[in-house]
Amino acid sequence: MAFGLQVRNASNQIRLDTTDRTFRLWSIATISTTADNTNLTVSVPGMRNDGTWEVLFQTGSTGNANMPTISLNSIYTNGYSVRVTTGFVFPAGSAVYFYATVFRS
Repeated sequence: MAFGLQVRNASNQIRLDTTDRTFRLWSIATISTTADNTNLTVSVPGMRNDGTWEVLFQTGSTGNANMPTISLNSIYTNGYSVRVTTGFVFPAGSAVYFYATVFRS
Protein backbone atom coordinates (compact mmCIF):
# COMPACT_ATOMS: atom_id res chain seq x y z
CA MET A 1 0.00 0.00 0.00
CA ALA A 2 1.61 3.29 -1.11
CA PHE A 3 -0.61 5.47 1.08
CA GLY A 4 -3.80 5.23 3.06
CA LEU A 5 -5.01 4.04 6.43
CA GLN A 6 -5.54 0.68 8.07
CA VAL A 7 -7.17 0.25 11.48
CA ARG A 8 -6.85 -3.12 13.20
CA ASN A 9 -8.60 -4.57 16.22
CA ALA A 10 -6.94 -6.34 19.19
CA SER A 11 -6.80 -9.57 17.15
CA ASN A 12 -4.87 -7.77 14.40
CA GLN A 13 -7.81 -8.05 11.97
CA ILE A 14 -8.29 -5.12 9.62
CA ARG A 15 -11.43 -3.16 10.62
CA LEU A 16 -10.94 -0.19 8.29
CA ASP A 17 -8.87 -0.14 5.12
CA THR A 18 -8.74 2.81 2.77
CA THR A 19 -6.31 3.82 0.07
CA ASP A 20 -7.64 7.36 -0.05
CA ARG A 21 -5.12 10.01 0.79
CA THR A 22 -5.88 12.40 3.59
CA PHE A 23 -5.62 16.07 2.72
CA ARG A 24 -2.68 18.29 3.54
CA LEU A 25 -3.09 21.94 4.41
CA TRP A 26 -0.83 23.84 2.04
CA SER A 27 -1.49 27.56 2.52
CA ILE A 28 -3.88 30.17 3.87
CA ALA A 29 -4.25 33.60 2.28
CA THR A 30 -6.40 36.71 2.63
CA ILE A 31 -7.78 37.99 -0.67
CA SER A 32 -9.18 41.52 -0.73
CA THR A 33 -10.31 44.06 -3.28
CA THR A 34 -12.35 47.24 -3.59
CA ALA A 35 -13.15 46.76 -7.30
CA ASP A 36 -16.28 44.94 -8.40
CA ASN A 37 -16.03 41.98 -10.80
CA THR A 38 -12.28 41.61 -10.43
CA ASN A 39 -10.08 38.73 -11.56
CA LEU A 40 -7.14 38.16 -9.23
CA THR A 41 -4.26 35.69 -9.18
CA VAL A 42 -2.76 34.21 -6.04
CA SER A 43 0.72 32.70 -5.98
CA VAL A 44 1.08 29.31 -4.24
CA PRO A 45 4.53 27.78 -4.80
CA GLY A 46 4.30 24.07 -5.58
CA MET A 47 0.66 24.10 -6.68
CA ARG A 48 -0.14 22.22 -9.90
CA ASN A 49 -3.21 21.62 -12.05
CA ASP A 50 -3.16 17.85 -11.54
CA GLY A 51 -6.55 17.28 -9.88
CA THR A 52 -5.18 16.91 -6.33
CA TRP A 53 -5.54 20.55 -5.26
CA GLU A 54 -8.58 22.35 -3.81
CA VAL A 55 -9.26 25.91 -2.65
CA LEU A 56 -11.84 26.65 0.03
CA PHE A 57 -13.13 30.21 0.52
CA GLN A 58 -14.68 31.85 3.56
CA THR A 59 -15.91 35.44 3.63
CA GLY A 60 -14.19 37.75 6.07
CA SER A 61 -16.31 40.81 5.27
CA THR A 62 -19.13 41.49 7.71
CA GLY A 63 -21.46 44.42 8.14
CA ASN A 64 -20.19 46.52 5.26
CA ALA A 65 -21.01 44.47 2.19
CA ASN A 66 -24.06 42.98 0.51
CA MET A 67 -23.38 39.48 -0.77
CA PRO A 68 -19.72 39.60 -1.82
CA THR A 69 -18.81 36.46 -3.74
CA ILE A 70 -15.66 34.72 -4.82
CA SER A 71 -15.24 31.85 -7.25
CA LEU A 72 -12.29 29.83 -8.44
CA ASN A 73 -11.44 30.47 -12.09
CA SER A 74 -8.57 28.05 -12.51
CA ILE A 75 -5.65 26.31 -10.89
CA TYR A 76 -2.34 26.58 -12.68
CA THR A 77 1.34 25.95 -11.98
CA ASN A 78 2.30 27.75 -8.75
CA GLY A 79 -1.07 29.42 -8.13
CA TYR A 80 -4.73 29.96 -8.89
CA SER A 81 -7.04 32.68 -10.16
CA VAL A 82 -10.33 33.87 -8.70
CA ARG A 83 -13.20 36.19 -9.63
CA VAL A 84 -14.43 38.52 -6.88
CA THR A 85 -17.73 40.41 -6.91
CA THR A 86 -17.94 42.97 -4.12
CA GLY A 87 -21.67 43.69 -4.22
CA PHE A 88 -22.88 46.89 -2.53
CA VAL A 89 -20.15 48.13 -0.18
CA PHE A 90 -20.61 50.82 2.44
CA PRO A 91 -18.80 53.11 2.78
CA ALA A 92 -17.98 53.39 -0.90
CA GLY A 93 -14.49 52.17 -1.68
CA SER A 94 -14.29 49.81 1.29
CA ALA A 95 -12.57 46.50 0.69
CA VAL A 96 -14.21 43.10 0.88
CA TYR A 97 -12.01 40.21 1.82
CA PHE A 98 -12.03 36.44 1.88
CA TYR A 99 -9.89 33.78 3.49
CA ALA A 100 -8.61 31.17 1.05
CA THR A 101 -7.37 27.80 2.26
CA VAL A 102 -5.43 25.64 -0.18
CA PHE A 103 -5.16 21.94 0.46
CA ARG A 104 -3.98 18.91 -1.43
CA SER A 105 -5.56 15.48 -1.35
